[in-house]
Amino acid sequence: LKDAKDNVVVNVSRQVVDETVAFLVPKMPTIELDADTNTKTDDEQYLADRWEQAGGAVLVSNMATNGSLGGQVYVRVVPGEGNRHEIINLNPANIVTVWNADDYRDVLWHELHWTAQIPREDGQHGLDEAIMRQDVVRASAQSWAILTYKKEGSSWVQVEEVGWNYPLAPIISWQHLPRPNGFYGQHELSHRKLNDAINKVASDVKSILRYHAMPNTFGSGFEAAELQPTSVDGLWTVKAPNAKLYNVEMQSDLASSMAMLDKLEEMFFRQ
Repeated sequence: LKDAKDNVVVNVSRQVVDETVAFLVPKMPTIELDADTNTKTDDEQYLADRWEQAGGAVLVSNMATNGSLGGQVYVRVVPGEGNRHEIINLNPANIVTVWNADDYRDVLWHELHWTAQIPREDGQHGLDEAIMRQDVVRASAQSWAILTYKKEGSSWVQVEEVGWNYPLAPIISWQHLPRPNGFYGQHELSHRKLNDAINKVASDVKSILRYHAMPNTFGSGFEAAELQPTSVDGLWTVKAPNAKLYNVEMQSDLASSMAMLDKLEEMFFRQ
């Protein structure tokens, strides 16, 4: 509403995402490489340690949150010293994926964009802001190339090239909710505009209550100067014999408005 004091934000969108994430990741998933073996193998322990090092259940929860909001999850594997690989949850808003026109499951490359703070090239103290791009391109059936570029003017200048000698790309991606015939998945909030309707009704109710929750007193048959307060519980007296005082108050308890608010929330959660 135009008067910001009346605005109410009922964040049912966040409730949907939080409940989805809690359902998907109530705790850190266990890793089983061999379903027939009850004891934890060295490889299973290694994977469990890497996931715990990268963030464990919090990392997986953040992946589910990105999927709920964006529809697509992107995760990067970064080699570290001593075979201690990092697992990084990427922002899907910064990534574009290109796939084979004949088969969207056949990924050709991922393109990442971000803004970086880098040392000034003139040697002076401080940092410059640089626009960066990185292409993770399939070089062959068994390897990928990681090409990093920096924006200079209207051109991209390559600053680094790193090989990735594995058939699986260093960036893994999957759909949050299935969407047929397309690479990108579906997010949780395709009906998010209903949240705006919920906020509007809640704000209308608050505005009505702010102006009309307390009764207003008005009088007739006298001038304002004739109204005199007494010492008896704030009682007013008027000398004019035909003077009248009334209280104007709401005759409705806003039941229909509250029912509409409940109905909109019910529709939101049902969808």
